[in-house]
Amino acid sequence: MARQAQRVTRAPEESKARILDAAQIAFGTIGYARSGVREIAESAGVAPSLVMHYFGSKEALFEQAFIRSVQMTAALSVARENFGLNSLELLSEDQADNVRAAAMLAQSIGDPAARAVAGELIEEAVLAPMADWLGKPHARGRAQLVAMLALGFTSLRMLVPPDPQAKEDRYVADWMARTLQRLADGED
Repeated sequence: MARQAQRVTRAPEESKARILDAAQIAFGTIGYARSGVREIAESAGVAPSLVMHYFGSKEALFEQAFIRSVQMTAALSVARENFGLNSLELLSEDQADNVRAAAMLAQSIGDPAARAVAGELIEEAVLAPMADWLGKPHARGRAQLVAMLALGFTSLRMLVPPDPQAKEDRYVADWMARTLQRLADGED
């Protein structure tokens, strides 16, 4: 009697999450142009047709993977007076999303198509909600400054991990929290 291959059935949300994880890793390590849907599907343990079923195209997959990595909900769900410390905590945690967002952005810079998509997504998913939350004065400018600081902070920590015992690292963390708080408060 021939043995039939056992089919693994997963919930759609679990499959989507696995695909998005694999896509974030691929787009963040080898870039948009060199990432293939087949390879992403294989890494996620699903058929390539399922990737296309859920996302429709490689560009749509990139969009969803990127949006998932830059969720602003946690940063904007705290009281304004706690924004600096809360943001620093979120940026300092070893969150896969922080690392993946920075890596995807870094890889996007060299690819015109990915750069265009990433730019639109930063505008829609990061700057617009941040500016709305910050309010006047100079809401968009302050949102840009928060994004620049967050991206730079995360990128540097990926390259040069902090030493919790080093006074310099504490100095940087304190400055970052104060500066983010000043931006949230609308101070110049």
